[in-house]
Parts: sequence; structure tokens; C-alpha cells
Amino acid sequence: MKNQIAGYLGVILLALLSGCGQKEEETIQPVPEAAAPPYHADTLMPLSMTIYDIVKVGDVGTVKPETATDYLGSSAVDYRAYRFVGMSSGSYSVMGVPISVEIAQFPTAADAYGFFARLQSFGVRLGMLGSESFEAGNTLYFTTGEYVVTLSMDDTTLGGTNARSRLALEINSRIAPAPKPMHFALFPSASKIRASNRYYPEGFLEGVGLGQVFTTSYAIESDTTLFFLTMDEGGIQFAKLSEYASDVGTIVDTPEGFRFPGFSVAFEHPRRGLIVAGLVRMKLVGIVGYHPKPFEKLATGWIDGLQM
Repeated sequence: MKNQIAGYLGVILLALLSGCGQKEEETIQPVPEAAAPPYHADTLMPLSMTIYDIVKVGDVGTVKPETATDYLGSSAVDYRAYRFVGMSSGSYSVMGVPISVEIAQFPTAADAYGFFARLQSFGVRLGMLGSESFEAGNTLYFTTGEYVVTLSMDDTTLGGTNARSRLALEINSRIAPAPKPMHFALFPSASKIRASNRYYPEGFLEGVGLGQVFTTSYAIESDTTLFFLTMDEGGIQFAKLSEYASDVGTIVDTPEGFRFPGFSVAFEHPRRGLIVAGLVRMKLVGIVGYHPKPFEKLATGWIDGLQM
């Protein structure tokens, strides 16, 4: 089987030499600092608005990547992982309720959603504000486009919640409407764990080097598994995963029922269980922690559906 994987890699490398993979390789590299977009998060902070009983208190503070650790401490690493552009912070009194606001900006909507999603606990109730929102304690989080907005308060009353919603709606109205990344629409909806969408700009499956990966988790009975998807026009991501499979895992036959139209690989990971993946219409798609029972129907139906 390792010889078969080596053959796959040879075919892919030959395609890269012919020029079809260079463009894809460039797309999975982190955006250089010089290419970071203009910073606009500070312009989204509302001024005082008497008609809405919104009073801006003090000046707006701004944090940039080079000073992130001073303000964010150890969590600065999480921001930088999603290619953090900057963050503005401000304080407000809304209907007499003190509310703190942070607006973080990222280079793309996918990066912003990825950072936002990692703040969620699996199963948390999701709201419709912006592209997606949720609450944790007295804090409201929402994301729209390249921005992640956090509104925090100490007030626990219904009046406090209404005041926070008023300010959140005003900030959201200043951001161009945008859906969450459309890649998530390619995953099955059945048996999905709520609030389990994740996005990895790089570093998915530590040690592999996969980037721009979208994932969703599923549960059937007491078993859980992870589906993942990334664009892979030149086969570079598949080559990385196949080489990793040969180095750290035990290569096995692709389980029965999977009908990948392109190359595929299956291997036992020492910590993550059985991983099954393959190329489907210029995408690398796969399952981490695959169990034939009870996930065979869901997984194989997903692969078949992506080919339509």
C-alpha cells in the first residue's frame, strides 16, 4: 500500500512540474504583513446618539498585531493564528447600562468566522445577528464579514440585555451584510453537532501542514466524528496528507462504500483513529475518527453528493 501512495505522490508531483499546482500552493500561504488590508474597525464604533440613548464614553483604543500581547496577553496567539489585522475597543452607556465593546478585524471573512467559531462551545445556541452570533454569560459575540464584535456588560437584567442588543444592532448596521463562508453549505445537515463549524487557515491535523480547511463535527448515538473539506485544485494538500499517512500511520484499504472519483487514502492515526480522505472535484475531503457504524451512510452519502 505504501508503494501505491508513493505512486499517487509521483503523479501529483508530475502535475505540479507541469505548472498546475503553483497557483494552489500560493493560495494556502499566510497573507504577508505588507498585504494586510486597510484597518477600518475603529470606524465601526458609533458616536453618541441621543435618539437611541447611546452615549460614547472616552476614546476608542486600538490594538495592532505588534502590540497585541500587551493588551490580550496569552490569547494574542489565538488572534494571530487567524492573521489578526487589529482591534478597536470602546465603552458606552446605553439606556444607562455600561457596555464594553471590542471589534476585531481579520483579512478575510473566513478568518473572522474561524476566530469567532473557536470561541463557541459545542452545542451553544446560535443567533441570527450578523452572519452568526451567540451569547456566553453577559457577553454577546457576533461576526459579519471580516469583523468579530464582542459586547460585554455586568448587568443581568432584561433591560441590560435590551440595551446591549440596541448597541449591537447599531454596530452591525455599519458593516456590509455577509453570509458565513459558503463552504459550510457543502457539509451534511443531518446529525450535525450545533456550533461545531471550524476553520483552520493553517495547521489542521498537526504535523501535516494542511491549510484553509473547513470542518464540522457529527454525533450519532454516543459516537462523534469530524468531517473536513479544503480546496485542492493541484492536489498539493492530498500529497501532504498522503505523505503524512505513510510516515505516522498504518495505511489501510479505503473502507467499502466510499466512491472517491480521484485519489484516496485511509490510515489509522495513532491518536485520531481512522482517517479516510480523497479528492472530489478539486477538493480534498475526508473524515477524522471514522466509524463504519454508525457513520457509513452519512459519510458515503456526503462523498457521493459532492460529485453531483
